[in-house]
Amino acid sequence: MDQTIESVLELHEQAFKKLDGIPETITYDNMTTVGKHVGPGEIWINPKFKAFAKKYGFKVIILPPGKKDRHGLVERPFHYIENNCLKGREFLDFEHLRSHGQLWLDNKANVRVHGSLRERPVDRLEKERHFLEKHPDNKFEMYKEINNRLIHRDFCVIVDTNRYSVHPDLVGKKANIRIYKERLEIWVDNKQEAIHVLLEGKYGKAVLVEHDAAYRGTNYQSVLLKKAILRLGEPAESYFTGLKRERGKAAGYHLQRILKMADRYGSDVVSGAISHAMRHGVYNADAIERIISGKNIKKRRINP
Repeated sequence: MDQTIESVLELHEQAFKKLDGIPETITYDNMTTVGKHVGPGEIWINPKFKAFAKKYGFKVIILPPGKKDRHGLVERPFHYIENNCLKGREFLDFEHLRSHGQLWLDNKANVRVHGSLRERPVDRLEKERHFLEKHPDNKFEMYKEINNRLIHRDFCVIVDTNRYSVHPDLVGKKANIRIYKERLEIWVDNKQEAIHVLLEGKYGKAVLVEHDAAYRGTNYQSVLLKKAILRLGEPAESYFTGLKRERGKAAGYHLQRILKMADRYGSDVVSGAISHAMRHGVYNADAIERIISGKNIKKRRINP
């Protein structure tokens, strides 16, 4: 079993279920998945574990280094497990190990007289069961978190080759991603901006209807594309205006092509081509591409 936060939370879930209750307080050594002392009187708690503890209502105590005696009486269970439950045994698979471990707990470990407690663990648990808080009906939803994912020009973030949309106004920002069992959440500036059904397979794209509608709307599209093309310099803003005037609703298509050219050839090259095209009164992506490739462009004919 690894020591990721997901595994630690899952093991807590299993323990609470087995006990049929939750302790009021749980003590821990310094560990990144739970918390640690980071300075005199200063303790950092893993945010995800903090949310987990709040959900189940138990207090987290991180013991100072060298204060392991403040744990319960049973501090070295692994020595007993390794030398009694596991020693000299081989297992077919993990399920075989789990089955053997449960039989060992029920028939030996929990029904023997404990050396420190001077009573059977199973009896001690029944005596102290009234101290346990009731286990809530709904479980804490565990998730994997990925931070600082860029929101691209297509107003999507990329997660495991799949693309998930947000509102077009968020293009260029960084998002934090929470991946649950069947859904994916996108958070920006500590605010939940989108929830998607988790895609299966690779290279898929999930665009919510409201995000697509916002992108296709004149105002949103203009703001989005204008922000992107302004990185090409002052000529780009005038060219953007000309594209809207000459190409109407197709302006966005031409702008997207020009931006891809900037990625391919560099902003300075494309900015120079834009200035050249404006001097000839030509507003389309084909003209920009012809200028960059050194070909002549067809000048716009002005009616008398």
